[in-house]
Amino acid sequence: MPIIESRPPAQVLNAIKSRLDKLAVGGAFRTKALEGVRTRDLSLTAPHQVYTLGLTDLTNGHGLGNARPTGWEYLVEHDRSVVASAEVAMEGVKGSALSPQLTKGPYVQSEKQALAAAERLDQVRRGSFEARLLRIPALYVLALWLRDTEGDADIILPLAPAPAELDTSRTYTPEEFTRTLQESARRQLEFDTSPDSLQSALGGES
Repeated sequence: MPIIESRPPAQVLNAIKSRLDKLAVGGAFRTKALEGVRTRDLSLTAPHQVYTLGLTDLTNGHGLGNARPTGWEYLVEHDRSVVASAEVAMEGVKGSALSPQLTKGPYVQSEKQALAAAERLDQVRRGSFEARLLRIPALYVLALWLRDTEGDADIILPLAPAPAELDTSRTYTPEEFTRTLQESARRQLEFDTSPDSLQSALGGES
């Protein structure tokens, strides 16, 4: 079965389209692949929710159960190639003004590749999974989180570039994934207690 796409609030999609329109009209795209591109030639694909996990959740053994939904993301494609991602913070969804953030770089390409690899997994083909993006800011970790909608067999695919302890060529169970990162999380909490780092430890952005 194909991976289930999430359904972001309508205002999220509208905000992203509006942002792309403004950048196109003003010639403000900073990505070479988007220079001179008209927004009607762009596609917004693979909508999914973004979750954030803090260091204390890893060290306390809470795992993914304490991951917080923090936003929504689409991949931006041109000529069937992913050129960026567009993310809207969850906090903005409740207000009147949304400020989508466009991102380019290796994580965007890695996310597209991970989605394609996930579609080929036998477990995914036989089951029902929803795609999510999992972020652990304090450890500079991003991962594709496939939530099992019919059971508890979630799958984690780390995105490259990743810390040395994670292997981006394989899948992890949630337990394996969080256990692998526990020692790094402990060291980070032990040696860095600045206010910004404590915010990241709790799952916030610095």
